[in-house]
Parts: sequence; C-alpha cells; structure tokens
Amino acid sequence: MTDSLDIRIEKHLSQIGSIGAMGGTQGWTRLAFSAEEEAVHSYAARCLQELGFTVSFDAFRNLFARLPGALPGAALPVMLGTHLDTVKNGGNYDGVVGFIVAVEAVSELLRSGRPRPNIVIAIFRAEESTRFKKACLGSRAAFLGLDQDTLELSYEDDSQISVTLSEAVAAAGGTLPELDRPSLDPAAYRAYFETHIEQARTLEQRIGLNGSSGDATLSPILGIVTSIRAPHRCEWETSGPKSIKLFSRCVIAVENAAILANRFQLDAVATVGRVEPNFVVGADKINAIPGRIEIPLSYMTEELFARGRRVAGERRCTVEVSEEGSGRRLCVKGVTDHSGGTPMGIEHRQDALVAACEILLQLPDGMLPRCERIVFATDVRSNSVRARDFVGDLLEKSFEAVERLTLSDSPGAGESRIEKIRRTERSEPVTSLAPELQAKLAEAAEKEGFASTRLPSGAGHDAMMAAIAGIRTAMLFIASRNGLSHTPEEWSRTTDIAAAVKVQARALETLAGL
Repeated sequence: MTDSLDIRIEKHLSQIGSIGAMGGTQGWTRLAFSAEEEAVHSYAARCLQELGFTVSFDAFRNLFARLPGALPGAALPVMLGTHLDTVKNGGNYDGVVGFIVAVEAVSELLRSGRPRPNIVIAIFRAEESTRFKKACLGSRAAFLGLDQDTLELSYEDDSQISVTLSEAVAAAGGTLPELDRPSLDPAAYRAYFETHIEQARTLEQRIGLNGSSGDATLSPILGIVTSIRAPHRCEWETSGPKSIKLFSRCVIAVENAAILANRFQLDAVATVGRVEPNFVVGADKINAIPGRIEIPLSYMTEELFARGRRVAGERRCTVEVSEEGSGRRLCVKGVTDHSGGTPMGIEHRQDALVAACEILLQLPDGMLPRCERIVFATDVRSNSVRARDFVGDLLEKSFEAVERLTLSDSPGAGESRIEKIRRTERSEPVTSLAPELQAKLAEAAEKEGFASTRLPSGAGHDAMMAAIAGIRTAMLFIASRNGLSHTPEEWSRTTDIAAAVKVQARALETLAGL
C-alpha cells in the first residue's frame, strides 16, 4: 500500500528536519556550503533518483535533476526551483516547502500516469544571505554568473578564519573558472515555477486562521505572486565615545525613512537586522526583524525600568531586567518576522531592536556598555527602484542629521561619527511575473477546487534570478502561521502544502506536449 500525499509530505518534513536540527527551541541551521547543506542536498538527490530523475551538478554545486516528458517530442523543459539552506536558527519550511511541492507534484503525475512535460528540478545553493551577506548566490551563478567581487565575499568560520565564497565553492567540489558565466541557457527553458511559504499574514488572514490553531478544516487559499521585492543592503559603522547613542538614533531613522515613503504611497520596507560586534545579542540576521534583544547595562533603577517598560509597551514589546555579575542585562522581547514581508508600522511590527534603541536613548551614558565601534546592516526593499532609491537617499541624509544632533547635544561626543562601509547587495526587483503563468496557476487552482488570490512577495527568492534572466516565471505561496519565517516558529499546515502540490501538478499537466 502506497503512502498518501499527506504522509509523504510529513515524511519529507521529518527527514529534512533531522538535518541541522539545533535541539530544543533553537530551530535549524543549514548554512550555505556547510556540512548540513551538503547533507540535505544528498537527501534531495536520493529522493529525485528514486523517482527516475538523472541528477547532476553545475560549477557552483547547484543540483539539477532531469526527467523526460511523458509524450514523444515534448518541448523545452519546465524548471521547478527552490533552496534547502537556512538562516542561523531558522525554520524547517522556508525552501523546504518548495522542494516538497516540486517532488510530490511530479510524483502525483507519475503515480496517475497523467501527461507531463520535460521537467528539471533545481536545488540552488546559498539562497540565504547569512554567511556571505548576499542572497540567491546559487541562482545568480546559474542564471547570471558571478563577478569577482561576489566570489571574494567571505565569512569567519568557528576558528575565526576568513573563508571566501570561491574557497567554499572549491571545497565543495565546484569549478571556479566557470563561475563568471551562467551555467544555464535561459532560452532552453519554457518556464520556471517556485513554491514558498508566504512570509507574511495575507493568506492566513483570508483563510481565517487565528495563528495558533492551524485549523486543518479550513480550506486552503493559495497565493499567486505578481511581483517580488528585492533588497538594497548596506553596512554602516558608528564610532567614537557616543557610538551607542548614535547607532540607536540611526536604527530609529531607518524605520522612519520607510514609514515616510509609505506616506507618499511608495512601496518600501526597511530594517536593521544584524549588528556587530555583538554587544546587542539577538540581532544576527540581515533579513529578519529581531524578536529578542539583550544588552548588558551597568545598573538599573526602578524609575528608568518603568520608563523603558512604557517605551517598549508602545511598540507591543516587553522588557525584563536580570542580574549579570555586578551589572544588569536588559532583555526586550518582540516578534521575529521576515524583514521583506512585514509592513512598516507598530500595528504590524514588534521590532525588539527598535524598542531597545528607544530605551537606550532614555538611559544615562554611565549605564551603557563601553562600545566605540558598531557595524550594522540596513535592508531596504521595494517593488520599485524609485521607491527604494528614495529610502536609500533619505537614509543617508537622516544619518548625517543624526550625527550632527549627537555631536550637538552630547558633551564629550568627540569624534563620534557614522559612515557607510560598503554596499553588500543591490538586486533588481521583479515588477511583474509572467501573467500567462499566473493565469495557468489560477486555472489549475480552480480545477482542483481551491481558491487563490494575487499578491506581491515582500521577500526575495531564487525566482527573481530566473525572471531577470528572461525565463517566464511564476510563484505559488502557501500560508505560514503568523506570517513567521526565519525563526524556529516557522510552520505551515500539511493541507496547504498538499493543495500546492495538486495545483502545481495540474499546471505541469497543462504544459505537457505544448
């Protein structure tokens, strides 16, 4: 007796979930070019080979699995893409859902004997930007090629040794001389599909889920993606004796810049998700809104604690203070969310870092930790280059004003200043995914008995690179509980994943023999 679709989905989640599991509430960590990413790619290869796919790898060690169509003389192949790496302490659904939908959609066609086109399933490396501070590296390599500056991006390993992207690729068995050109010819593919969790709350709210219950009796509503926000990321450095106050004002200015853009009817979100050195514990993901921040303090008074609690409460965050040696530790709790998929404003965001920075500005200098150099990363996203550039220009002007303010109102500020260190990423937004493929997905959903809705993607995806390269591209979204992503709490209903499998299979069937 063969397993049902729901059981097969649960088995994939369980087996992939055993790779990179951190234990307890620490989530999953499968970083780019780590042993864990290698292991999950090996699992994917085995699954695909069991279905009859032929598996190969390109120069970047992206995995490509090919299966001939069911009809003679089938046209150019259709590609289904995804990734299986995670952020640090992330979830087990981001990327994984795309793999399950791709594999099980093909499995559904094979089991039923229905027509299918030539199919390529792509598992891209290094979609997340945690290690190399740039997203979608595998799909960039495949569709566009990589320049030398990208190959020189680096991270520090556990021994504090710097490892460049080119070194990581070589260690994984890649072929460096071939990386300056695409490994794929966009003209050789008819279409590209990708399924992903939404990383926002639109679908969950339309289904009527309340976030915590995951009521399986409520019918799925699938999202058909119309456009994709793309990030513009920069690293900044504050330095000098007032570095912490200067940094805190800059974090608040980032939020205000995006809110101002929204008031001018410009689509934009902006976030500070990563801070170095780690005097701020909890801000370590460039593409996530920090949900918990800890900061050491010299002392705390009841009056200042009450003031901090009021400040945090206005942002729907909570505050605790605990003893730590001879000092204290301030803990601000909000909600971890995806930086691209969560709208601006305190009604949507419970940003623990912004709340913590507002509290820090209320505290006397003698209470703050000593830290004369802080590096932080800004992540600005929009479906519009114009809107993104507006926010970027506003940030530069705001930071200049913040620097002047800090110097004028802080005696002894000395040489405290802020400067841009580097731009780490500037991806082009995809303003419109293929309308004809959106229509095919909507028709497939209707035939399978599921409702669907059109919506933009706040987060970036490998699908961006396929679309930029000129391949007709489409994306399906499924609901994610509370819109959470890049966190251990990431979760989606099996019933929603199964619905996406059926719709993707139906869409593939319509492309057979055309």
